[in-house]
Amino acid sequence: MKNDDQVQKSRLNKNLDLIVYTLIQKGKKVSHINNGKEENSICAILSLNKKAIGYYTDRLKRAGMIERMGYGSWVVLKDFDEEELKEVQKTRKVSPANIQKVLDLSPANRIRGHAFVVTVDLPKNVRNWGRREELLRDNKIDFTPLKILGGGQRIMVRGRKIVLTNKSIIVYETMNYLSNFVRGIDKTAIYTVLNLVRQLGKRIGLDYSYGKINFRVSRRHYALVKNPMAKQLNEKGIKINIYDNGKNLFTTDASLGGNEFEILNPEDSKDIESARDILEKENDPSSRKIDEEIRTLRNELLEIKYNKEALTKADVIELRSDIKILTEVIRPVAYKILSGV
Repeated sequence: MKNDDQVQKSRLNKNLDLIVYTLIQKGKKVSHINNGKEENSICAILSLNKKAIGYYTDRLKRAGMIERMGYGSWVVLKDFDEEELKEVQKTRKVSPANIQKVLDLSPANRIRGHAFVVTVDLPKNVRNWGRREELLRDNKIDFTPLKILGGGQRIMVRGRKIVLTNKSIIVYETMNYLSNFVRGIDKTAIYTVLNLVRQLGKRIGLDYSYGKINFRVSRRHYALVKNPMAKQLNEKGIKINIYDNGKNLFTTDASLGGNEFEILNPEDSKDIESARDILEKENDPSSRKIDEEIRTLRNELLEIKYNKEALTKADVIELRSDIKILTEVIRPVAYKILSGV
């Protein structure tokens, strides 16, 4: 049996995220700026070195709960959320070179976040930004001038395309993020992109070291990998695209050979989790009707193909009718997903 000290230590380890968060909330620093440890620092209170405490501050930062304000100094941004912390920890970042191998071993309906585009505002009081081409040359960073309003430069950093404009830095993320939780994907992707911007800033004279960074996500895609409905559609040679006001909202495809059910640029990133709940219902009547209409449409297409006869006006009308029925069945499901119902 564990003795009292072992039990206490076990409990402490399980709650260190919350303990570190609470100490930061109370204004405690990680360590003293001069002596490494002061009597009232988090390191001293918990009898842990700075590296060990850094593990927990990094976890809290990735979840967006705290932000660094200076050397050893942090500030709380929002309430502690243990579930959100777990979701971030269960998100896996995968490079383009390895994604196929990982997807081959992935379970069905896991979420793949990808194609993030993040626009980061320039820090306040930025200097010499109009001379950024000179700064890039001085730091031996290759760039391509862009013919955009106000001028711009395209550079490559760690395999990502980055565009520098007069007011912002735009990052085209290439990494894939796999998880069962969209919130974990979002947090991890944003954390990765902002770290990249901070590192770039150090090289070209932009101070993103401490404090809040203003950014917005202008594009993001989520897909359910190895999705049974997508597989069924792909096997039948049917690709579904749902448009609203000219914007493609919903599609099924065989991206990376994985039969994906994909939502493009959802207004609420939780929509994809709602999609999974809907599509995993084996006896869902919408799914049965979709399958029935797909068979009807496929039979019509095959009959026309193998008879090799010219399409009559009646054939066209009937075929269009089948396509319309299929679309009207798919559309409500798509909108359910997009509205998070």
